[in-house]
Amino acid sequence: MNGGEAWWPTAEWEEKYAKLEQEKHQESDEVWEERIAEYIKEYSKEKWRPSDIFRMALGFEDVKDIKPADYYRLRKILIKLGWEKHQDNKSMYWVKKV
Repeated sequence: MNGGEAWWPTAEWEEKYAKLEQEKHQESDEVWEERIAEYIKEYSKEKWRPSDIFRMALGFEDVKDIKPADYYRLRKILIKLGWEKHQDNKSMYWVKKV
């Protein structure tokens, strides 16, 4: 754009910087997935509220500490584990797909 210079990262830059950051996120998702899968298996309930999973499986002490990005990560992991989101007039919860 400016003076014909590229405005997107080069492959070398991505390899040096972006890949490391992406790997960090992948590792933390794997840790969360293991903890969530173990907890759900151990306590075998028909439906789960996100707040219960955050507190009991992931160790969040206060719901105020849970960020929107955390809910997104939880959603992604639960879908991968075969759960689907439901909502009634009281709350949102997850159930195992049939």
